[in-house]
Amino acid sequence: MDMATALAGLGVTEASLDPDTKDQLDRDGYAPLPGVLSVGQLTAIRARLAELLAAEGDQAGIEVHQEAGADRLADLINKGPMFQPCVTHPRVLACIAHVLCDFKLSSLNFRAALPDPAAAHPDEVQLTAPPGTVVVFNSHLWHGGTLNRSDRPRRALHSYFTGRANGQQLDQKRYIRPETLARLNPAARFVLDV
Repeated sequence: MDMATALAGLGVTEASLDPDTKDQLDRDGYAPLPGVLSVGQLTAIRARLAELLAAEGDQAGIEVHQEAGADRLADLINKGPMFQPCVTHPRVLACIAHVLCDFKLSSLNFRAALPDPAAAHPDEVQLTAPPGTVVVFNSHLWHGGTLNRSDRPRRALHSYFTGRANGQQLDQKRYIRPETLARLNPAARFVLDV
């Protein structure tokens, strides 16, 4: 299989990436995609994240990274079908293809910055968007996970894609579970490189 075939198999068409989003990716290095995840999908994801954080306890996120001041989880593609749209949604994939051309999933992780009332950096630009929005950005853009200065959880899933010739943050072939492999179509398997 090649990238064009995989993208077509996952519903990516010329119409999946509108000119304004393409221009924003080229100009700013990022583009918000409102409404990628529905309220129902968000509800299922949030419930599963809570279950995983409770079940994994102090081992949560150990596959990739743990961090003081944030809840972390890793290897989400294997931890429930509700996470699959994060790596197979046509609009997301069209953006990734525009930036990387030939790519694969490197990892799918979760980070929730815990509330912290510290002051903002004077030059930071915080990108905020309504729930269900996916933000695609070129990782060459200077970026970071900031502190949560609110009194509510701030949850984020990270679908990290990389060029096909690069190594993955989480070796998908090593971690893929048989039940996950069974639910993925050939095009999704290609994107995960499994």
